[in-house]
Amino acid sequence: LRRLLRKIRQLNFVVFQETELDFPGANLIAFDYREAGRIAARHLISCGQRRLGAIVPGPLNPAELVSNGGMDIGVNRMLEGFSEVLADAGIDPRTLEILHSPLYHDSPTEFHNRLEKFCRNGRGGIFAAGDSYLPSVYRTAHTCKARIGEDLHLIGLYNTGWGAILYPELTSICIREHEIGKAAAECILNHAENEEIILKPYLIKRQT
Repeated sequence: LRRLLRKIRQLNFVVFQETELDFPGANLIAFDYREAGRIAARHLISCGQRRLGAIVPGPLNPAELVSNGGMDIGVNRMLEGFSEVLADAGIDPRTLEILHSPLYHDSPTEFHNRLEKFCRNGRGGIFAAGDSYLPSVYRTAHTCKARIGEDLHLIGLYNTGWGAILYPELTSICIREHEIGKAAAECILNHAENEEIILKPYLIKRQT
């Protein structure tokens, strides 16, 4: 892209894994990761949970960072927002248990063992930075006899089809994909340059 930059009339990045990109004049369309973290923490605390965990991708290795063209900061911003709400509620943010997903970090066995330990240790709340992680949480909770929506409260991110399929139905955070697509199209039609459009996610409260 850098080699072709003089020939490109307009460059738009629609970002779902928030990064720091250095492309002067490019438009950036994304959702507010920090606010997503705040929403998740507020929901779990409102359910009466003070023992909390977060399933997030692990840090990218240096080679992946170079190939992605920027520094991966989305997860950090999400956890910062989560920690802000914990601190305001009088909960030590250092007690948040980070469960790195097996996709980038832990092996599937290590991830399952840590998740099972969390579910067996009494009441708690889990924020999963991606609804696709939640089916395994449901299975593990069932094995550990943890009642979802009572002993264990869950909230996901992206509001995929899993939300209405899982039982009990999954509370999730919508990142406004429709508006992201609309904003990208408007940038193109309006010949925009150097615009940063950050959309606020919102809670879809179901049963977890």
